[in-house]
Amino acid sequence: MMAEALPRQSVPGQAGSSAAEIPAEKIPVQRAAGALCVLGVLLLLLPSLPISGWLMLDSKLSYGADALRLVLDGRGRTAEYTTDRAVAAYVDRLHLGPGTVLVDVFTGFPIVLASRNPRQFVITSDRDFNIVLANPAGWDVKYLLVPRDTPLDALTRTYPSIYVTGAGIGTLVREFQSSGDPDVWKLYRVQPAGPLSAPAPPPPVPAPPPPVPALPPPPPAAAPAVPPPPPPPVVPASAPRPADAAPAAPAPAPPPPLLSPPSRPPPAVREDVQEEREEGVIGLRREEGLTRRRRRGARRNDREIRDD
Repeated sequence: MMAEALPRQSVPGQAGSSAAEIPAEKIPVQRAAGALCVLGVLLLLLPSLPISGWLMLDSKLSYGADALRLVLDGRGRTAEYTTDRAVAAYVDRLHLGPGTVLVDVFTGFPIVLASRNPRQFVITSDRDFNIVLANPAGWDVKYLLVPRDTPLDALTRTYPSIYVTGAGIGTLVREFQSSGDPDVWKLYRVQPAGPLSAPAPPPPVPAPPPPVPALPPPPPAAAPAVPPPPPPPVVPASAPRPADAAPAAPAPAPPPPLLSPPSRPPPAVREDVQEEREEGVIGLRREEGLTRRRRRGARRNDREIRDD
């Protein structure tokens, strides 16, 4: 029983053991080496902690030095965003439902962060923010939060006169401004949408004007009367012919037709030249036949050599 209770240790080289298994006597050494590595890293980081803290608290080198000092001060409150905290406290006392206050968190993020009920706000990151912004009353929004002099605010861009007059969709409830804080906020109550009225009938289409009767075409103008030509004068047969009248010139003779040059007969080919040409052709054919025979003989020799 004692042998079964003891832990089984694998010995390298035996069956069932692997290279990943570490002998039991080497485990304490590895643990001590790991502890020394961690201690060395901490010793290296120890001098950097006070230097980093000094740099973070220096307002000339760190942008958030003032906020970090307020956190480390213990009071947990800053002089900034006092108006935003007042707005959040007032809206929380109204005990509104989710999605009933429309605000753009580009400038109104401190109000949402200071509120105890952030679900009551419809903020810019909501998927339906643009839809609700186009018709707040149709989406059961009851209040609108509008900042002063913020052209990048979504409500101001959609309704340019909303901060001054409410843009016809809201009624002013309260204006928030704390002493020493330049921020100013106005809370508007959304006016309920009126009952849907029947659409106005379209304006009557004017009747087309009556057609203008076509005028008859004017009658064709009468052609002016042309007087008949005067009769030729009658010359008596016995009238003498004037002596100075020249006889009529004879008509010019037509030009002679153009004659094409006589065609020349083809040059006669001498018989001796013709015979030489035929003999040359016969000689070329014989040389071609000899060349073919030589090629065939060379192919046969190659085949015999390959077969051998």
